[in-house]
Amino acid sequence: LREEEAVLTEAQRSFQELLPAQNSLTQRLNTRSAEKAARWQQVEPQLRQGRSMTREQLDRLVAVEQGEARIRGQLGSIGSAFASEAQLRDLLKQRLLVLQSHITTAIDQLENRCND
Repeated sequence: LREEEAVLTEAQRSFQELLPAQNSLTQRLNTRSAEKAARWQQVEPQLRQGRSMTREQLDRLVAVEQGEARIRGQLGSIGSAFASEAQLRDLLKQRLLVLQSHITTAIDQLENRCND
């Protein structure tokens, strides 16, 4: 039972360590998205006029897009880790409940024997 509780505690600790990383990445993603929107606003009028983007404008948009994709990938990995941690936690809680039930049953059986 102690081993199960220790594993559950470790899973919760790991889960808590991921939260700041997720928050930081979400902020970075929001910043990148805002930057991308601003860059598109800069080039959209010239594109509507039939002019093409400069190489520098295109490179900046590509860089922002690639950065955004990397951050989304990292957030996806953290999301998977959260799902795994949650599954582990649920499994361990179920196992703890089963162990608790067995212990309670064993105690009841011992009490019944003593009372007989």
